This record gives sequence, structure tokens and C-alpha cells, in this order.
Amino acid sequence: MELSDVMTVAEAARLWKKADVTVRHACTGIAMKKQFTDEEARLSGSVWLVTRQGMTRLFGECPKPLSTYEFLRQFDKSCPKAQRKL
Repeated sequence: MELSDVMTVAEAARLWKKADVTVRHACTGIAMKKQFTDEEARLSGSVWLVTRQGMTRLFGECPKPLSTYEFLRQFDKSCPKAQRKL
């Protein structure tokens, strides 16, 4: 496993387009059954760390990042800047 395969809950949530609390609850078992294995998530101080493999197992492959154009379009389809490629 590479260091880049380990990330904080906040990083993982951003990459997988999930709410922080969804990933954190999967780590802790609060509000839902614990879903990560002990090899996929651990508490380091007050920060939860998760593995890319664990995230992929639970939430599927990491979504492709949006282009700037796609990002703008999702907020305001009538925005002139969003209608042209940047």
C-alpha cells in the first residue's frame, strides 16, 4: 500500500462526492453499522484515516473529477460563463 492510498475522512468524502458524516459514520458505527474493516480505517488522534481500497469497496470507484466547465454548469445552467468552455 502506498501513502497516497491513505487519506482523511474529509479528503475521501470530497473525492467520492459523499458527505463527511457519511464516511465518518461508516468508520465509527454511529448511526449505522460499522462498515470499514480494521485494516481499512483507523483513528489517529482525533482524525479518522481510511484507505482507498476501503472507500472503493464501500462506495465504488472514485468518480472522475469534473472539468471547470462541468463544475460551473451544475450550479447555474443560465450563467453565460457556464455555457462556454473555459
